[in-house]
Amino acid sequence: MAQEQWLKRHPELTATGSMLRRSPWHDYCAPCIYMITLVVEGRKPVLGALCGPDESHNEPWVKVSSIGLAVKEAWHELPQFHPQVRLLSLCIMPDHIHGILYVTERLPRHLGHVINGFKKGCRDRVQYSEAAPRTTELAPSNIQHFSLQWQRGYHDRILTHKGQLSTLFQYLDDNPRRLWLKRNRREYFTIMRGIEIAGKSYNVMGNLDILKHPFKCAVQCSRSLTDAQIDEACARFVTQAAAGTVLVSPCISAGEKAVAAMAMQLGYRLIVIMNNGFSPLEKPSQRFIDACYGGSVLFIAPLEHRPQSEKLSRSLCLELNDLARVVASM
Repeated sequence: MAQEQWLKRHPELTATGSMLRRSPWHDYCAPCIYMITLVVEGRKPVLGALCGPDESHNEPWVKVSSIGLAVKEAWHELPQFHPQVRLLSLCIMPDHIHGILYVTERLPRHLGHVINGFKKGCRDRVQYSEAAPRTTELAPSNIQHFSLQWQRGYHDRILTHKGQLSTLFQYLDDNPRRLWLKRNRREYFTIMRGIEIAGKSYNVMGNLDILKHPFKCAVQCSRSLTDAQIDEACARFVTQAAAGTVLVSPCISAGEKAVAAMAMQLGYRLIVIMNNGFSPLEKPSQRFIDACYGGSVLFIAPLEHRPQSEKLSRSLCLELNDLARVVASM
């Protein structure tokens, strides 16, 4: 509620081209759990190398470089300088990191002070490692003399309700696999702009061939459906999908989301009408990543990207449902 009220007082911020990195309605000294993301300047892959499954790893993984090891050491030193901070998880990717930390007691200074100290610790350790190179073979030769620079600021995700922490743990663990899938099926993870659909131009991502399928069906489920009615809707639409029909859905209501989830679980084809546009570094959410890699999903964005999540208006819901019906009739 505080976020919605703040955004109403600052409508100009919803028209900017990038996500806000801070939440001005939040007290960043108060106890809270955060997922922090830091990106290497220029997205240089100096923290490690992405590797596919091998004899020692069942899933794709990141072989951490000497610079990545320095970052890991600096991360684990944080509680020594900030005893109010408890470290919960760290994921090192080639050009960025995700870390989950728990502020257990009120901080004397803003969380940004903690992050800035961590960045400095990383730089100091990398400089030390360059002066006295490690004996491991983890560091690619072309980055041994690289001075680590992070992009300005940081991105934080504030955990606000039960269940988010386990979801984020899973998200971090699955990060290498998602990147490996994206790199090995670039055509399905690339934003295609200006694609004409029913006489209008849209941005899309996924398997464009799905749009050409002759049998498609729009999925529309009222928000008022009971659990039993949602089960009935799932059975009805999944039966059509099993017969070869492509489901087209804005995935707004609980019923529509349930139908989409069931279709993806069974490997059926799906066209998703998005309620937001693609961000510059757009990638499918966790629930869609495997379907995208398998070529069984297509995303259509009728809107330009909005930097803040907004409550969907009735008129927008109707517009998205109308587009679903138009696409299904093609």
